[in-house]
Formats: sequence, C-alpha cells, structure tokens
Amino acid sequence: YRTSGDSPIVGALIRAAELLLHERAPRLLPERTRRATLLSHSATDEILNPSAHRIGVVGYDTPDCHVLSNSHLNVMVSGAGTGYITWNGLAVTRWEADATLDSLGSFIYLRDCASGGTWSVGQQPTRAPSDAYECIFSEERVRISRRDGTLQSSLDIVVSPEDDAIGRRLTLKNIGRTARQIDVTTYDELVLGDRKSDGSHPAFSKLFVETAFD
Repeated sequence: YRTSGDSPIVGALIRAAELLLHERAPRLLPERTRRATLLSHSATDEILNPSAHRIGVVGYDTPDCHVLSNSHLNVMVSGAGTGYITWNGLAVTRWEADATLDSLGSFIYLRDCASGGTWSVGQQPTRAPSDAYECIFSEERVRISRRDGTLQSSLDIVVSPEDDAIGRRLTLKNIGRTARQIDVTTYDELVLGDRKSDGSHPAFSKLFVETAFD
C-alpha cells in the first residue's frame, strides 16, 4: 500500500483496515425488527390475548379489579361493574372500599318499556340475575357483556392516552323476533373534590355539587 508523500498516519490507517479484507461473510444474519403498525381489531382478540383476564359470575367476597390510566386520569372497574374515577389526585366519583356492599361506581341502567323490568349492565348495583355474564380485563380496556332473555348488552370502557377523557360504548343486540324498546340511563355519583374530605362527611360534600340536564 503506497500513499502520496509516504505519510505514516495514512499508512497506519490502511494497515489497520487490512484485516477487514480477510473477514468472511456472516452466516447468521440478524432478524429484521418489525415496526409497529395499526392492526384491525376483532371481537376474538381477547380470546387470543394471553394477558386478558376473564371473569364469569362475580363473587362478592374478594372482587377482581382493573385500573385504566394515562397517569393523570385513573379509572378502576371491578368485575361487578363498580369502581371509581380520579383525576390528578382528586376524586371525580364516590367510592368506598367495602366488599360487602360494593355498590358505588359509574353505572348504566336498562329498562324494558314493555315489561318494566330494570337491570344494570354490570352485576352491580341491581344484582339482577342474568342468563350469561362475563367481564374481560385487558391492557387497553374493560368489557362487560351479559345476556338477559333475548337482549345482549356489551359495554366497553377505555381511557384516552392523549386526553383526560373516558370512553364508554354500549352495544345492544336483540336476538329475538319481537321488537323491544329499551330505556338507557347513565348514573355517576360525583364528588369533584378530595376523597378524604368526602369520606369524612359525604353529605356535606354533596351540598357543593350541582348537576343539570343539557
């Protein structure tokens, strides 16, 4: 290897790289890493997802719970449909850690206009018996499904990772041949304050919460 001017530095660099000419081509190539892509969602994802936790009929001695959060907004949902909402350390809804009652949370009530029968999407707070009931806890959402006669209901609960917002989607399906008219009512017992202060005197805290229909 000759260089112009016989520079010792350039000659040293060439001799250092000379070993690369004798290397063999690698036999085992590293596997190419796949980039994250958006995938279509189907109803069978929970079955194939090993991290999903499925709950059937809920026992009231040791309830199973799941937390959805974006670090600011926290939503806890139990297998019976109860739970709480907190935002930046403040209680949005009222909740008590009482496994015997376990009757507080964000509820959706269903009423059959023909028969007058009333029940909730989750087992709580009405505890109305259902023909089938299942609650699925996965990383990104909670799904509560039940069947009451010819009416199937499915509730999906998610927390936005970008905004402090909760999304609830209720799907009703009539599997019978007779038309049914169902009233849907949502209910939240709001706190909008410190949880400890509300727990010490909940009746006093309710005096400062006003709601209106829009």
